[in-house]
Amino acid sequence: MNNLLKYFISAGICCLLISCKKTGTIMNNITVVEYGTNKPIPHSQVDLYKGENCSWFSCTYVKVGEVAVDENGKAAIPENISKIGIRANGYFEVRFFYFKEQVLALDLIGQVKIHCIRTNIYPPGSSFGVIIQGENSTVGYLSREYVYKNDYADFYFPVNDDSTIVTKAFGNQLNVITWFVNDSAGNRIMNGDPLQIAVPRTGIAELEIKY
Repeated sequence: MNNLLKYFISAGICCLLISCKKTGTIMNNITVVEYGTNKPIPHSQVDLYKGENCSWFSCTYVKVGEVAVDENGKAAIPENISKIGIRANGYFEVRFFYFKEQVLALDLIGQVKIHCIRTNIYPPGSSFGVIIQGENSTVGYLSREYVYKNDYADFYFPVNDDSTIVTKAFGNQLNVITWFVNDSAGNRIMNGDPLQIAVPRTGIAELEIKY
């Protein structure tokens, strides 16, 4: 009887341990680095998102928590997270679909001053636009008011004889700036050639566009 009792006790303990292991949260490490230098970005913040009401065509992502990145740029992320957002001072906020053991690169925020000189006659109500794209494909949407969206920056303003704008760009990397003009209905009536400019880590790069 004692041996049988010992057997059931041992079996129960084993089942309990296996059950705990299955229901425990599995954690995976990510490393947050600066694009171009691969230097760790310490003490950044990682927002955690889970997908809800997902279908083949859409998914609603709800923030369920956040974790801090350590001094080596590493953070432990639960495996059941769908998407993460990373915030760090001086870098563009980015959201990534989450996969195991990722190294994620953030773009440094730089600045560019664009001197816009009108050399053509455009219809009334036309608008001049600029698209700024960096080397890294996982970057944010830029405008004068920064809002996360896609992998490029664009903004519009009315056609003037001369304008000078200062906007965010992608620091410490080569930027490609493309300009265009739309009419009052939003139809494209002029496309400029892409222009390359190296945006420094600090300071402001300057560029002249004749449109």
